[in-house]
Amino acid sequence: MPVNILIVEDESIVAQDLQMTLEELGYEVCAIADSGELAIEKATTFKPDLILMDIRLIGEMDGIEAAGIIVKNWNIPIVYLTAHGDEETVARAKLTNPYGYLIKPFVEQDLRITLEIALYKHQIQQTLIEYKQWLFTILQSVGDGVLTTDIHGQITYLNPMAEHLTGWSLAEARGKPVTEVFKLIDEVTRQPIESPITKALEIRQIKNLPDNTVLITKDQQEIPIGDSIALIYEDKDIISLKKQKSQCMGVVVIFRDITEQKLMNQKLHRQAFYDPLTNLPNRRWFYERLIDAIERVKRNPTYLFAVLFLDLDRFKVINDSLGHPIGDRLLTSVASRLRNVLRSIDTISRFGGDEFAILLENIHSSEEAIQIAQRIHKILQVPFLIDGKEVLTNTSIGIVLSSTDYSLPDDLIRDADIAMYRAKAKGKGCYEIFDKVVSNQSYQDVNPSPVVEDT
Repeated sequence: MPVNILIVEDESIVAQDLQMTLEELGYEVCAIADSGELAIEKATTFKPDLILMDIRLIGEMDGIEAAGIIVKNWNIPIVYLTAHGDEETVARAKLTNPYGYLIKPFVEQDLRITLEIALYKHQIQQTLIEYKQWLFTILQSVGDGVLTTDIHGQITYLNPMAEHLTGWSLAEARGKPVTEVFKLIDEVTRQPIESPITKALEIRQIKNLPDNTVLITKDQQEIPIGDSIALIYEDKDIISLKKQKSQCMGVVVIFRDITEQKLMNQKLHRQAFYDPLTNLPNRRWFYERLIDAIERVKRNPTYLFAVLFLDLDRFKVINDSLGHPIGDRLLTSVASRLRNVLRSIDTISRFGGDEFAILLENIHSSEEAIQIAQRIHKILQVPFLIDGKEVLTNTSIGIVLSSTDYSLPDDLIRDADIAMYRAKAKGKGCYEIFDKVVSNQSYQDVNPSPVVEDT
């Protein structure tokens, strides 16, 4: 598609000659104007691709004044074609950001080159403007916070979401050290985190925000965040996040509020590893802890732990006579009392029904396990007051001590269960420590070896 050019020239013969030259070069001339006022009118009507502008024109408005209005309103590229090259005129013309400045008389070849370069530069500039606008729109509307710094770690940009999350406006933050605006601490240790932005600038590598990163906002609120930090490199006319042979200009930080994500993860974790009725760890979580304890014994045979397996006495009678809601209330009350008996390092789990399991970590002897079993019996002997009714229960407890013979959690649970049934056989509110010899003997008593008769 031919390029449309508007000629602004006050001498008609020069304008006509210029029109012939342009058409011979393959351009189209949409109009000719001899004054600044007419140039603005023609630019409004035809929206040419380029304007060849003389500076001295008829009328009160010269070419520079007209060019300023045209550039401001329609961003049409201007190439000055004039006989005036004095410093004052050139200085005024520069303020309109022209794409070329030719002094009459000119050589046709110079005109062609000047026009082609002007059109190319304007096309590139338009592309960059469109790209910048497109990028700006994305940054303004994106749901993530975007923060950029210069090579010295000073804030150069915050998008609206970054302003919202940090509590700083761009006007307030621009030029400030990133460590002042983007304060980070570890959610667990509560200690300040070394700025990963400063580190990224130092080692020239993309960094992820550490786990458990919390952003301290301007008003001292805490927001858990996550995402990444990348370096910005300058590659000629293109701003790139890829390191080539270009100069680092700063960093871009993309971050988001992960509060909802953390809550969802916690909810999923609770659903997977916790009993919904008592809020105790469930069988799955207990097995994980038990596996860890078994591994510790393998590494250190002197390490001792115990597993207590509990079954509530009279629970079926309570459930059948008083109803399942009372039974559920009893289970939650039992769980609460058991928590008060144990140390923080121990694990209590509801296995299901009226069965509970307890992992006692790092004990010194079987006596510690016995003492805890006795405390459990004592605390459960106190009647439970549920909906105005006194409910009595206790528990039978099987105890198994760790040893290097155990390699699977199922084996420990099995033996604790066996000991629990032996305790239940002794009567209500008893405990029993698993004894392998006794267990084997009991099995033989129940399953005697066959007798071979003489024939």
